[in-house]
Amino acid sequence: ETVYIYEDWNGIPIAEKVRFQPKSFRWRMPSSRTFGINGTVLPLFRLPDLVDARRIVVNEGEKAALRLAALEIAATSPPNGASTWRDAWSEQLWSAGAVEVVLIADHDRPGDLHAERVAARLSGFCCLPRLPDTAVEPWASWPSADDDAPELAPLRVKVVRLPGLSAGGDVVDYL
Repeated sequence: ETVYIYEDWNGIPIAEKVRFQPKSFRWRMPSSRTFGINGTVLPLFRLPDLVDARRIVVNEGEKAALRLAALEIAATSPPNGASTWRDAWSEQLWSAGAVEVVLIADHDRPGDLHAERVAARLSGFCCLPRLPDTAVEPWASWPSADDDAPELAPLRVKVVRLPGLSAGGDVVDYL
């Protein structure tokens, strides 16, 4: 039905998620006809498009992320929908420049659980600034929270449950 391309920060394709009808998915390496990705570490979907977005929407699927992107909303999804969340993806959101993450839950029990789990992992997430090893008093060079330095502000997280959806509905159905 379609192919979702997963890229690194530089926009270089590293994996493809192929969607079939009836609804099923298989992974493959870019431009390969053989399925399997041999342990490739996958980033968030649309990673290069998230850079410098202050607010990023996270939902469960690529189709929804693309629909929101068509509305000029910075949107992504984890590679395997509602089944997982990795700390590396939290770091990717942070590194992209996100200040706020909006989780749009699918209207079902797995969607609610996923949104709550990810919200718990992301709420207050921040990385300390990386300093050179040569710094004698590294804390002296750290920006202070009073400087309103975005690199020190923890992520703000919101969970959104869209009204009026039937069971299993998502943001695509809502729109």
